[in-house]
Amino acid sequence: MSIINFTNDPNLSRKERERQFKRKEILSAACRIFADKGFDAATLDEIAEASEYGKGTLYNYFQNKEDIYIALLESILIEYITVHERISENSKNFYDYLMNMTVEIFNYSISDENTFLLLMRMRRIPGGDLLFKNSEKVLDYLKKINTINSKYVNEAIASEQIRNIDVESFLVLYRNMTFSYIYNLKYCKNQENIDVHKEASLLIDIIFNGIKNNS
Repeated sequence: MSIINFTNDPNLSRKERERQFKRKEILSAACRIFADKGFDAATLDEIAEASEYGKGTLYNYFQNKEDIYIALLESILIEYITVHERISENSKNFYDYLMNMTVEIFNYSISDENTFLLLMRMRRIPGGDLLFKNSEKVLDYLKKINTINSKYVNEAIASEQIRNIDVESFLVLYRNMTFSYIYNLKYCKNQENIDVHKEASLLIDIIFNGIKNNS
């Protein structure tokens, strides 16, 4: 599954479909460039060359490099929200939800390397928070995702499935553990065949049971 979502409405006019197609091609090329070089090192010339469109064509769709980057994040987060909503509807409890979400993160991270690397690099952009604040959509999407996650954690605390913890801190810890672990497996250890369910189960077991031997 690609986590980048592009509009493909058959009711659009031919001209608009062509416009959407070009925009998709530009964003796909930009994702590859940002994933490979990072935001700061990437240039519009490289994105234009990778998309096989002239630099002038890029300006018909985006104002600058920052605009392309924000559009990518918006596309990624739209799909990410859909994933969260689907998993939320099909999970019986907090453990089930977290396990299903972790498996999903593993699967898309492995299948869509460019998106995964872009998300990993995004945390290291100087002034990255300022870029996010330039897009109300990005902030709104992040808020929706956080709301879904927080709901499950708070319900788990209320039903005493887990002890009373700081919800925001836990979510930050979970995201960092998961994405960093995947990066280590795929790019540090260069594992080609990652057993998704095995690795996801290890992470969730540590989160819920720790590593201390209580027997």
